[in-house]
Amino acid sequence: MLDLGHNQITQIPDVIGELTHLQFLYLSDNGFEELPDSLKKLKNLRYFNATDNKLNQLPDCLSHLINLQELRLYNNQITDISGKLSGLTQVSEVHLMNNAIQEIPDDIFYLKKIRILDLNNNQIRHISPNIAQLKNITTLNLRFNSLTQLPDAIGELASLQYLDLRANCLSSLPDCLLNLPQLEKLDLRWNNFLVKPRIIDQLQDQGCTVFI
Repeated sequence: MLDLGHNQITQIPDVIGELTHLQFLYLSDNGFEELPDSLKKLKNLRYFNATDNKLNQLPDCLSHLINLQELRLYNNQITDISGKLSGLTQVSEVHLMNNAIQEIPDDIFYLKKIRILDLNNNQIRHISPNIAQLKNITTLNLRFNSLTQLPDAIGELASLQYLDLRANCLSSLPDCLLNLPQLEKLDLRWNNFLVKPRIIDQLQDQGCTVFI
């Protein structure tokens, strides 16, 4: 484990890539704006935390972290993650809240082992139907975005237990939410519903706690 968090590091040295046996890397709460390409050598890394920095883009090297299980990059200034995480085939938790991400790229949806995807407080307006590929996801946090509708494909997330859609722009809900057999909690507060969606009572009858 290497913990360099809570310092005033403005640049991560390339030599960090020589720590090829490293499994846990903490770089949170510093001041750097980019990550070195040498990170791609850390093939044994399982946990990577670079939260609370000034990252505005992700380097291609992240996709080489083939054994990474948990990625935490929240509280940065990231706008685009397209093609940057496609190699993370073992990742189960992705935390990217409090950035400026405008789109969830399709390559995220093919990371089959994701259980937790947190994209709260970004600028996301649309969810691709390919979200149906996340068969193992249990927690999906999309609060404080700009969603106006949900795709029917969200009803195919058979393992989903917690869906947070607070503070979006939703005015209706698709019936497909009734197809989520494991859903325990659905948060819909601070949206644009003029009347209570008719499926709310049905969801509650199925044992789901709904906040609206």
